[in-house]
Amino acid sequence: MIEGKVHRDHIATVGDLILLREELLSEIAKLLRNEAIGKPVQWLKSAQVSKMLGISFGTLHSLRIKGILRFSKVGRIILYNSQDIEKLLSDNTRG
Repeated sequence: MIEGKVHRDHIATVGDLILLREELLSEIAKLLRNEAIGKPVQWLKSAQVSKMLGISFGTLHSLRIKGILRFSKVGRIILYNSQDIEKLLSDNTRG
C-alpha cells in the first residue's frame, strides 16, 4: 500500500484494491465479533439471530412463542442471549 502523501496521479492497482478489501473485511469481522473491546457479544437483535440461524422472522417468532428460545424485550426491541442460541444449536445437533 502507498505510504505518505497521496497525489491525484497515484494509481491503485488491482493488488492494492484486493489488499484494501481484505483489510476492511478483517476489521469489520473484528467489530462484529466485538473483539475491538475484548469481549464477546452477549445480546443479539432479531435480525442478527435470524441471519445466524438461517431462519425467517416468522420462524424466530415461533421459537419465542413456543418457549424454545428465551428472549428479553426492551421497549420494542427483542434481544436474545448469545449463549442461549449456542445452547439451542448444540441441543439440536444431529449425527
